[in-house]
Amino acid sequence: MRLGSAYGGWTVPADLVEPSWVCYSVGVGDDITFDIALIEQFGCEIEAFDPTPSSVEYVQRAAAHEPRFRFYPWGVWICDDPAVRFYAPPYSDTNFSAVNLHRTDEFFDAPCRALLSIMEELGHDRIDLLKLDIEGAEYEVLDSLIDGPIRPEVLCVEFHKRSSGIRSMVQAANRTQAAGYEAVAAEGYDVTFVRRAGQASQTQPHSAPLDRGL
Repeated sequence: MRLGSAYGGWTVPADLVEPSWVCYSVGVGDDITFDIALIEQFGCEIEAFDPTPSSVEYVQRAAAHEPRFRFYPWGVWICDDPAVRFYAPPYSDTNFSAVNLHRTDEFFDAPCRALLSIMEELGHDRIDLLKLDIEGAEYEVLDSLIDGPIRPEVLCVEFHKRSSGIRSMVQAANRTQAAGYEAVAAEGYDVTFVRRAGQASQTQPHSAPLDRGL
């Protein structure tokens, strides 16, 4: 089922999502239609993260009516860091990048947290759905996720082109599949992965390479 706007929406496996799921939405920008749709369609509660000042201002308006949407002005990274530089894109006041995706000079500093650190602070022992739209930093965060103990049931990842081009996207997607996930939907560079039944460890047999749709 596709939820949210044409710009900010994602496809999720509707037969899996439960009201009790712990959902982390990392990188909200100026579009939380997917998060609100998850809440309204399935009764989930959302923990959302984005340090960008314009996103903080937007969420205060857009989610004021919804207590099940909880927002934190943090970035998500591979470690806790009180001052990570987020570099501006050349086209908007959102979509800032911790890896300087667009090679610009304008930046702001913001606190970042590792997923395990966030889970501990929020009192969660799992993440059931993790959405990553983090402007190029998804590669490092995915690697950290795969190398660690966290295994969400559903991963929604927007892949961004970095210096190695499309090759880095395919390699990251294939590594995610090798960690026990199946790519079930792809729209542009947005890919939804579902954890295969019984695949909980970080060493898993490879599925077919994901070289179509990226």
